[in-house]
Formats: sequence, structure tokens, C-alpha cells
Amino acid sequence: MILIIAEKPSQGADIAAVVGASEKCAGYRSGNGYLVSWCMGHLLRLADPDYYNPALKQWRLDTLPIILEQMEYLVVNKRQFGILKCLMDRKDVASLICATDAGREGEHIFRTVYQAAGCRKPWQRLWISSLTPEAIRGKGLGTAATRAAIIDALVSEGYVTRDKKKLIPTERGSRLIDLVLPELRSPAVTAEWELRLGRVERGEESPEVFMDDLKQAVSQTVRTVKSMKSPMPVFTQRGTTPKYAKNGGKK
Repeated sequence: MILIIAEKPSQGADIAAVVGASEKCAGYRSGNGYLVSWCMGHLLRLADPDYYNPALKQWRLDTLPIILEQMEYLVVNKRQFGILKCLMDRKDVASLICATDAGREGEHIFRTVYQAAGCRKPWQRLWISSLTPEAIRGKGLGTAATRAAIIDALVSEGYVTRDKKKLIPTERGSRLIDLVLPELRSPAVTAEWELRLGRVERGEESPEVFMDDLKQAVSQTVRTVKSMKSPMPVFTQRGTTPKYAKNGGKK
């Protein structure tokens, strides 16, 4: 599952409609391999001076400037923050997409929630200035290439199973999520390549340039895997315990 976090409920609803997250839940929407939630503006704020020292509730010249060793954030909306934290902690959530407003304030809103929740899962940025369906799909979210085709492949290979509208990782899928490089499990990376492929089809980008860039990306990934010191598992048949080989699979 991919968790998308918008800045406001209305924005979350627009994104959910495009990616197919049609099931309405408390504080979020779910479906088609996505969870879509929102921050409702600023969910956290900087603590007032009297939080650190009650004597600072009334400002006086002799107490200024107020210099703190560490500034702390307080949760403004505990209910929505709790929902976001629970979604981030879900075992079936592999990565996140920051879909707050494209600017410093929107970035700050997402990052404060992400850090306060103690989340360490990889995340990517949805950088658009419009939330029309065309603009969202233009970044690859909600298209057949990033949804149905990929989901069907994951099911057929035994990495996930379907339970009505939910996708549940199998044991094999959970192992793979932990082992795959973050840049390879990024939905934003997939979306970017699909966007460029669309440009090639429309004659807006050279096929040679596209293929050269793709080859370079694959070569860089192979070099990264080969340089890893920890053993890499080699999956053979579905459902079997992986065998380990060092140096990216070399014997």
C-alpha cells in the first residue's frame, strides 16, 4: 500500500478520486493499493514560551531574548494526527507520497507530521500546482501503468493477495519490501518514467535519449547492488525460502 498525505480534506478527496481510493474511512480513504489522508492544515505548532517556563507567560524586557536549547512542537488536532500515525505504522504501507501544497509551508506541514510520528519509511514528493485529474494523472498517479498492471503482476507472482478492495502483502511480498532498494520501490520514480514514455509516444522526446537515460539508471542500480556488503537473497520459486548469495547474487 502507498500512503498519500494531502494538506486539506478537499485536496485528499481530489487525489483519492483519481487513484481509485473510493472507500471512505474515518479520516482517510482507501482502495486500489492506496491510502489517502490529509493534515487539515497545520497539525502541529511550536510550543509557547510558558510551555518551557511558566514565568515566561507574561513577556518582559528583562526576559528577552528567549533562547531555548530545543524547540518543541505540540499536536493541534490529536484525532487526525493519531489517524495519520496509525496509517504510517501499518505494516502493509511500504512508502508515502507527500501531496501537500507545492511550497515551503506545505513541505513544512508534511515534514513536521512525518517526524513527530516517528516514521522512517521512504517517501516521495508529488510536485504539482493544480489538483485537476489531468494534472494528477500527468505525474503518473492513477494511470493504468502505475495501478492495475502493476497490481495484477504482484498478485500473479504471489507478492500480494486481494481481499475485496484491499491488497494484503504475503510473506514473500513482505520480505521483498524490506530488501528492495528504496529508489526501486518508489511510486514517484515509476510515475516519472511513465510520464517520459508518454512524451516519447507523442513525439515530444527522443526515444534514443529516453533509452540512454533508462540504461544509465539500470546500470547505476546494478552497481549499487553489487557494492552492497550484506548478502542479497535470490528468489527462486514462489513461496520458497530465499537462498542467499553475496555480491549482488554472484557466486
